Formats: sequence, structure tokens, C-alpha cells
Amino acid sequence: AELVCLKQNLDSTSAGGRLLTTVMLALAEFERDQTCERNRDTTAARSERGLWNGGVLLGYDLAEKKGTLVPNASDASLVCLVFEIYLQRGSILETAKELNAKGYRTKEFGSRRGKFHEARPFSWSSVHRILTNPSYVGKKVINKTARWKDDEKLPESKRYRLVEAVWPGIVDPDVFAKVQSLMARNATTKKNVAGKVRHTFVFSRGLLHCGTCSRPMDCKSGTSAKGKTYFYYRCRECGLNVPAAEIEKVVVQRIREI
Repeated sequence: AELVCLKQNLDSTSAGGRLLTTVMLALAEFERDQTCERNRDTTAARSERGLWNGGVLLGYDLAEKKGTLVPNASDASLVCLVFEIYLQRGSILETAKELNAKGYRTKEFGSRRGKFHEARPFSWSSVHRILTNPSYVGKKVINKTARWKDDEKLPESKRYRLVEAVWPGIVDPDVFAKVQSLMARNATTKKNVAGKVRHTFVFSRGLLHCGTCSRPMDCKSGTSAKGKTYFYYRCRECGLNVPAAEIEKVVVQRIREI
């Protein structure tokens, strides 16, 4: 393809024209890169001071003074409710379902360009963003994308960290910490640990062996006709069953004696 510009003296059909075009494009790219660097440095400096860099956050309203947020009473109570439901349910998806069933929706807002964003039902991603956002405890995130990267391989300015924000928190720090701990345990165990634990088999990983065949015993459970649940250890090889409560009571008593 050949470029011929009627307004400017650009002509890629000749060697001189191609040289001039290349130089002008390089200067334009250089100016654009400098603009990006200035914007990035300004955003980083504002973040270090704990200022808000823009966007809409459920639970807060934008203050007249740029760079800060003002708690919204009704939205703040909804955010606290999200944390409470998750601690009870232990599931992000179940939390979203309960919020939608009670008629709650996300925040509606209008952009600076005049586009209106209507409120929508809560989804897994919207609830997850709320539960993992340190802004609700008065913290400002710096270098969010570097959270799971190795800090030793990154310069100090590129590392993930939290600084004190200029706006007040609306979620209790202890509640926020409990939610993060529960989410971490759920991710590690691949199950919901917030539910009621029926029984903890302390000898389920090869600590208890059958006295007949010396094979490791597995943990089992059964329900009687009256609906009562029994827990026991069972040997797969010879079928020996030992009530879990009895053998665990013996071990605990022996530990106390020691």
C-alpha cells in the first residue's frame, strides 16, 4: 500500500517521502509514550498518598474533593450484609443467590460521558470483588496485578502492597480478616469449611492400622433406621469396624496420662 497525503507533504512512493513519514510517526509515538509515562507516574504517586483514582465503589459516593470517598449509609449496610452472609454460607455463589433472593442489586451510576449503568443482580464475580477489596477497611491497593508475583524479582515500586487510604472503612477489620481466612481455607481444602462438621477423623491419614492384617483403616459413617449417624474406622482388607468415638477416647486419655 502507498500513502499519499493531500494536506501534508507525505508521500511514501519515494525514498525521501518514506523517510519523512517514518520520522513523523516515530515522533508521534514518542509523544504518546511520554504521555502514558506521565499518567502512570501520577497515578502511582496518588496511590502512595492513599487517594482514590476514580471509579464507582459500592458503599461509597464520590466526594466533592477529588481523591476521596464518602460512605453511603444504605449501601454500606448492604456491603456489611454481604460479608455476614458469606461467613454464614461459606460460598460466594450461595451468597449471591441469597442477596438476589432478598431483592438486592449492584450499584447504579452514570458515567462522565453521560452513559447510565443500571443496577444488576449479584453474580459470583461481583460478590468476589466485594469480599476481596481492602478499600472497605480503609486500605489502598498498590500494584494489584503483582499480588501473586514474587516480590524478590520485582523492584520496590512494582511490588504489591497496601497503604492507608484517606477515606474511612465501613467493614470491621476483624470481619474482613475472617472472610479472607475462610476463603483461603475453602481454596485449600476444595470444600466449604463454614458448614457444620459432623465428625473429624483424626486417624484418617494412615495413623490407625488394623490389629489383624496391619492395613491402614479408612473412615466411614452410617445412619441407623432412627436417623442417628455413627462414625467408625473400617479395615478394607478384613472388614474390622471400630467405633471412632471409642478409639479416639482411648488415645486422648493416653495422651492425658503422658
